[in-house]
Amino acid sequence: MDNPDILTNSSPDGLPHHQLFRVPLYQQITNNIQTWIFSGGLKPGDRLPSERDMCDRFGVSRAVIREATRALAARGLVTIRPGSGSYVKRITVDDLTSSLSYFLHFTNSKEKDLLDVRELLEVRIAELAAERATLKDFEQMEAASEAMENAGDDINAYLMGDLAFHSALAKSAHSEVFEGLINSIVAFLFDVRLQGFLVGGPERGRVDHRKIYDAVIEKDPREARDAMREHLSHVREDMERSRDNLKADNESNPIE
Repeated sequence: MDNPDILTNSSPDGLPHHQLFRVPLYQQITNNIQTWIFSGGLKPGDRLPSERDMCDRFGVSRAVIREATRALAARGLVTIRPGSGSYVKRITVDDLTSSLSYFLHFTNSKEKDLLDVRELLEVRIAELAAERATLKDFEQMEAASEAMENAGDDINAYLMGDLAFHSALAKSAHSEVFEGLINSIVAFLFDVRLQGFLVGGPERGRVDHRKIYDAVIEKDPREARDAMREHLSHVREDMERSRDNLKADNESNPIE
């Protein structure tokens, strides 16, 4: 059976030479409403017009409007409240973090590639934090740093402090985009952070984070940048050493 959403464009001799895809009607309406939202015609918190009003506006049936609304909800643009209507969603940094986390998990992103991204992002984040951090930011970084220092040999406590430190640092840059991106990536790289604890040892990690914190609190962007670059270099070294150790173990103990 022919797909109703595909149109075949034929050449004069009757042979098809390419296909033109027809966008489903509900998707056209979805895209129109999305443009309406992005252009500022509908703002976060606004209630979408009633189904009847949108039927009149777009010249389509209620079934199409309902399907379009569900599609907008799936895109995270609206919230459907039964008995009340549909409302434009307020997008937060948590939405960015969640979306990127899904992407990283389902695309099997490579640790090396994500470390490359961290080097681009976190070096700049450290600079901005040194320029923009507030007293509250200092307190959050200090608390995370102390959690790492007091963790002893408790791996979970150390890693939670590690994650909290990088999250607090990103927040100190006062950029929601940076915060959302780095929170997703650092949380995803649990195994890399674990390798840093097991291979490089927690003490070096504590020293690295203290250097970054000291540079930020001293309002020294260059020192903060250099301290972060050194830390990420250590992270990469730990990851490569862990892989070498695993390879050596596999070679010395082959699976029969």
